[in-house]
Amino acid sequence: MNQIEILTAALRWHAAHAHRLKIGSEKTTLDKAVKRADDLGAFNPYSEGYALASGLRSAAFDAADRLTKAKRTERASLRALAKVCATERGNQELVVDAFVVEDKEQMNLNFMPMIPTNGQVNS
Repeated sequence: MNQIEILTAALRWHAAHAHRLKIGSEKTTLDKAVKRADDLGAFNPYSEGYALASGLRSAAFDAADRLTKAKRTERASLRALAKVCATERGNQELVVDAFVVEDKEQMNLNFMPMIPTNGQVNS
């Protein structure tokens, strides 16, 4: 494993995530339109907007199916990224785990707030 494989897996996940968010946004918009049509009584077969409301409902169902498929793809790409990262973590002997802090004084220096001359504390 190398950095290119990690980067590739990360980019695949990011693309799948962005695609899922886009489809989720479309589904939300369609669901709101269906709700408005229902509030107006457009799902009555004798109303003028029945054909449009039925089309909106059908589009919302299609968006829900696409969202389910996009979620599956995103989860699969996330699993692939986790697998690549786990393999790479096992190969690194010189790298300390991100959650382990070796030098406590260095940690305190990194988190010390900077105090300007006017007495206000900035972080």
